[in-house]
Amino acid sequence: MKLASIAATTAANKLVPMEPVQAEPIKVFSEIILTANIVHKLVFCSLGQKALGKIININSLGVADTRGLGAIIDAVIVLNSVLVTGWHFFELSQSPGQNRSGKKVVAAITDEVTKIVDYISRLARAIAVKDADEDTKQVAVLVRAITYNVHTGLLLFEAGIGGEAIA
Repeated sequence: MKLASIAATTAANKLVPMEPVQAEPIKVFSEIILTANIVHKLVFCSLGQKALGKIININSLGVADTRGLGAIIDAVIVLNSVLVTGWHFFELSQSPGQNRSGKKVVAAITDEVTKIVDYISRLARAIAVKDADEDTKQVAVLVRAITYNVHTGLLLFEAGIGGEAIA
């Protein structure tokens, strides 16, 4: 399901970009992160986790299971993704109004806010998977559930704004 979401979002951003990142090095870094995220989702999906557990001795990596390893790697991907999102916010804040459609800027900002909510959700998952304390684990699960729903709402809002911006 997550792969379908990444594919749909990536296709939409590639086919009809709404104020995309302008700096070439950041674009390249963003593509590297996107590729790492897709590979991560493939490797650490249910089937991938089972296969990986048979190929690699996970305990030798200092984690108890492939799910924990996947959560840690995802957290690292998130931390790198924050750099791209921060840069894009910086670019969006520069020279507002010059050759920009208001709705496209709103769609781009909504896209980045949606990503931030997704980052929070993914970090909460990493905490929930790796935390031994049940009380804090439950807080992380609650944060994950709330951010998952907010993320979905923002995607719907972004789709509506994006549709208006290209109409």
